[in-house]
Amino acid sequence: MNLKRKNTRSMQALAVAVMVILLTWIVIACAGVNKAPIQQNIAKAEAAINNARNSDARTHAPLELTLAEEKLSKAKTAFEKEEYQEADWLAEEAITEAKLAEAKARSAKAQATVKELEDTIQTLQNEIERQRRQ
Repeated sequence: MNLKRKNTRSMQALAVAVMVILLTWIVIACAGVNKAPIQQNIAKAEAAINNARNSDARTHAPLELTLAEEKLSKAKTAFEKEEYQEADWLAEEAITEAKLAEAKARSAKAQATVKELEDTIQTLQNEIERQRRQ
């Protein structure tokens, strides 16, 4: 009977020790989050979205720009909820979407410029040909 009490007390002491260790680990893990890099990624996402807007992504890549804006908004919400890993991931996704939107907008503008140049060249060639016939 005395042996049973000792085993029960030993098990209870072990359970309490394990719980204390786990709680200590959780507190250290939660307190150890470095928020600065996440905030920097959110700021980078904002800047990337502004760059995309300035390159007329709203006209040439509206889907990608909207996705970037939505992911940035979700990143900010996750950060406020202290879901730092999710916030960081969403900020990275927002940066990627914004850069894609900017690239598509710049590509569309470049294609339009090429088309204008081709039209101008064709007009000049037609004029040269017309001049030769006279």
